[in-house]
Amino acid sequence: MSDSGSNGASLRLMALLLVVAMISVFTLWTLSSTVVTSQSVFGIYLAVDLVCFAMISYIYRTSKSGGRLSRAFMVAGCVLLLILVGAGFAA
Repeated sequence: MSDSGSNGASLRLMALLLVVAMISVFTLWTLSSTVVTSQSVFGIYLAVDLVCFAMISYIYRTSKSGGRLSRAFMVAGCVLLLILVGAGFAA
């Protein structure tokens, strides 16, 4: 894969992560923190935001240093996000 192709893929992934983070923040703002169920959902969506932030930071740091993204880290982060979002819908 060329250098510009991997840079484009990184930008698309960061844009997708930003959209997920914005949806999660919107969900956090709409929850009532007085109900116990809402508190657990709040914790789950806060974890989604933190994982998104960590992945965006990793992509940014790696792209600025000229390195290659670790596919294992990216897959692990995406699977963790899927599990957290699924747990948020189930709660």
